[in-house]
Amino acid sequence: MRAYQVYQDSTMLDIAVQAWDYGRNLTISAADVEAGSIPVKSFSITKTCSGVNLVGGTFYVCIQRICCTRTYNASQSTGLTDTTIFGDSTAFFFTLSAYLFQATSNNTYLDAVQDSGSFMVDVMNITSAGNGLAAISANDSASCVDTFGPGGFKIDQAGFFLEGLAILPGNTSVGRQDISVDTLRSTLVNITLTTNTLCNAENGIINVGGGLGDQGLTQGLGMLYHTISGPADLVTYIGSFLAVQYNTIVTAATTPNSNIYAGSWIGPPTFNLIQQTSNSHYMAWSVPHSSLLLVRPMQPQMEQTPAPVRMEQIPIQLVATIMRLRQVI
Repeated sequence: MRAYQVYQDSTMLDIAVQAWDYGRNLTISAADVEAGSIPVKSFSITKTCSGVNLVGGTFYVCIQRICCTRTYNASQSTGLTDTTIFGDSTAFFFTLSAYLFQATSNNTYLDAVQDSGSFMVDVMNITSAGNGLAAISANDSASCVDTFGPGGFKIDQAGFFLEGLAILPGNTSVGRQDISVDTLRSTLVNITLTTNTLCNAENGIINVGGGLGDQGLTQGLGMLYHTISGPADLVTYIGSFLAVQYNTIVTAATTPNSNIYAGSWIGPPTFNLIQQTSNSHYMAWSVPHSSLLLVRPMQPQMEQTPAPVRMEQIPIQLVATIMRLRQVI
């Protein structure tokens, strides 16, 4: 969808629709809950968790490079017997639905947004401390406890979800309490950056383990910063947080005068052949990319327009850095 936004090529939109159709087959509908089963699975599904139905939950799908490189066994994904409803998958489907609604104004996608968003808020409790649950089992013989427990997945799903919130109309509402997108944006940013232990370290650097950052979160925050007009304190907070991530990448984790990035965002920039994978470069590239989103578009003058974050600490070599990264991704 990002490519479609840039090039307006209908082929890219068609690919996004096909991806959405695939995800929709793995997402629980109201009819599935009523039947107690879903056609792509061979087991009976539980109808509720803590009194909330499972409409909108998406079974595990490996998303980009991010989840396949972590602890979950990707070979088990999407199989008939795999019972895992994954917060990452649901948040990603939420955001894809939001992009398609933005592009087509088709209410089918808005309905999917509201189902997936409600699941993330009411079942996964993404706006609670630490971003709630990462995954649950939908098997009717299993409990609804977090399948994974603490880990990087929760920060991933927060980033994916924020990206979807960034492009939706602010008055869209989700969840049993009809929480508006405007409210969710502020709540989720504050909860994620202050209560998720992976991104509220004393040095302010995202660290999901081994010093690695998280491109899902920086992308979501960057999109949010770029698209919303307020509240001013939220815009400033996001900009400052992303600036810290950027400065760390280019000062602590980059070999001087090179495009070699340490596997760890916090450095040191020593060359390690094992760490210098395409994924390390991709994760490093996400921060300067998100920093470009800090260049906010010109807006008509109006009362209480938030001033852009002062970004003197981001050097003019930013574009050159991205061009070097493109050579290795």
